Amino acid sequence: MHVAPADLRAVRQGGIALRFAMLGEMAYVLAEIPASGSAGTSLDAPCTQPHWGFVIAGELTCVTGRRRLTIPAGRAFHVPAGGPEHRFEATGSSLIAGFL
Repeated sequence: MHVAPADLRAVRQGGIALRFAMLGEMAYVLAEIPASGSAGTSLDAPCTQPHWGFVIAGELTCVTGRRRLTIPAGRAFHVPAGGPEHRFEATGSSLIAGFL
């Protein structure tokens, strides 16, 4: 069971189910990555924006150049603004809650 604000909007993007709510200039996002993983989705696209989040289930890998950092379930992560280009990968089903 997932508890979230009642005004979450939902959208499906390339196989990922995204639920989100705008909190002023920031968005709270709950991303459900399917068992097929994140290949070919927006998570796989290079990005320079900051991210704060929690891996609720599964795992997420942050890729920056040749560096790969795997973030298991139960861990929080932060990618600061102004850093190098990065992207995320998930090889299977994952649930991520974060802010953008």
